[in-house]
Amino acid sequence: MEYLDLINQNIDENKEQLLQTLQELIAIKSVAEDTEGEMPFGEGVQKAFSYMLETAKKEGFPVKNTDNYGGHIELKGESDRVMGIVGHLDVVPEGSGWEEEPYGGVIKDGVIYGRGTMDDKGPVVASFYAMKAVKDSGVPLKDSVRLILGLDEETNWKGMEHYLSEVSAPDYGFTPDGDFPAIHGEKGILVFDLAKKFAPASEKGLELRSLTGGNAANMVADSARAVVRDSSGAG
Repeated sequence: MEYLDLINQNIDENKEQLLQTLQELIAIKSVAEDTEGEMPFGEGVQKAFSYMLETAKKEGFPVKNTDNYGGHIELKGESDRVMGIVGHLDVVPEGSGWEEEPYGGVIKDGVIYGRGTMDDKGPVVASFYAMKAVKDSGVPLKDSVRLILGLDEETNWKGMEHYLSEVSAPDYGFTPDGDFPAIHGEKGILVFDLAKKFAPASEKGLELRSLTGGNAANMVADSARAVVRDSSGAG
């Protein structure tokens, strides 16, 4: 049997295990927080990180933990060159308006629901099981493969700075954090505060008092709220 056939067979055989792993990972609310001590990004992110490392170790993969700031799962090859697959385990806040539990990992009509299914827990788990299929199928690799686990991609990416201070960057690689087959570029994000003091209105009418919305700068706001005042006396 050809190696590709062996890999595809292994992926099919492990489909249920893959889905269970993803469901269990989705169930961990891994919204990054700024903390101190042994959990630099909070308890939820640490639980997700530990879960992936333990899952990998049970499958016989060497793992690297750089002081809980990030790490990787490795599939050894014959050369010293490394291909990196860069993912992350933190998620943006869940917001409101969900029809399914945001951390439930419910499978309904062939779709899995939960925060992180697309960004980026689903791609991380898929990449891991692809590595497992290659390893279990005995495919010879020239270069090593590292699934790099970021922990604060949705906030400041400080974890990768620490990771790269202890581990050499891969020679080449890609990130599954996006649409297939490839994204050549992504718009930037500019985070800033706007503040302005308004003079008393010269005419009566509707007056904007406040405008709020969303939970994070890099997520679609689930709601927005504007407060206006009618200063015309019309009601």
